[in-house]
Amino acid sequence: MTYQPFGINLPVVRYVESGRGTGRVRGTSIWGGTGGIWQDGPVPDRRRHRGAHPKDAECFASVELPRLRRAAEDLGWLLSRGYPGKAAVQMVGDRYALRARQRMAIRRATVGEPTRAARARRQVGSAALRGRVLLVDGYNVLLTVETALGGGVVLASRDGVYRDMASMRRHYKRVTQTRPALEAIGSWLAAAQCREVAWYLDRPISNSGRLKKWMEEVAADCGWPWTVELVASPDRVLAGSREIVATADGWILDQCRSWVNLARRVVDGAVPQAWVVDLSGTCLGEEPTGANFDTLGDGGSGRQDSGDPRDVHG
Repeated sequence: MTYQPFGINLPVVRYVESGRGTGRVRGTSIWGGTGGIWQDGPVPDRRRHRGAHPKDAECFASVELPRLRRAAEDLGWLLSRGYPGKAAVQMVGDRYALRARQRMAIRRATVGEPTRAARARRQVGSAALRGRVLLVDGYNVLLTVETALGGGVVLASRDGVYRDMASMRRHYKRVTQTRPALEAIGSWLAAAQCREVAWYLDRPISNSGRLKKWMEEVAADCGWPWTVELVASPDRVLAGSREIVATADGWILDQCRSWVNLARRVVDGAVPQAWVVDLSGTCLGEEPTGANFDTLGDGGSGRQDSGDPRDVHG
């Protein structure tokens, strides 16, 4: 069942008839008014941008950042002492009266100190990529760069990586930012002089086959040494590899032999206007010793707050 307000097809999770109608669309956006009609049938995915959630301007405004950072600090303290993640997030979220999106943010951005330190020991700099094979967690890296280009929230996490808050379950939709994101990633990797870049996409996600073909065409046009594979679980492939991997997935970072902070390097270097919400506390984001910033065009951490509520990287 879909609700069609003023001729616009939108999937409806819930519709409440109480004077003025209220629909919860995709579980995120609230639509009010009595206009619109009901109709049955599938709804096409017409998204064109990987942009911000409607509530993010309020949830991550500059005035909210001190409270969010205190909450992240408290959550990190609890996780460092073995508190279960779900219970710790609820405890901290209730204490600081956080909204659902804010709770999601501190959960995604925060790890305990033992975990942070272990991941730091396995992180390598961009200089380590020269002449090496790099394995890339395809959707994980691509979605973060797409989100940064589209003006969505990117979280600077306590383990140093950038994480997006985009939601993708079993379907991938190519958007306006996809080609620029691939070009930015490819340019950075070309400067790093990787011998080969092996991308892994989740076979169960719809449109993975189309994305694989398109990525191969882009790589061929640009002369990049890319391969793209569809596998049942990229997580297991990367976690079990002896090669350097690129991901922000926590489970992979805890299992892999070595990793490079690819999405952060690309966003810092190619998307200076990105909406980065800094919940990192003590930052692990800087390049490990020995990397060549100038060659790779890494933007580092020299950005300054502009006063714009979307420029909230701290």
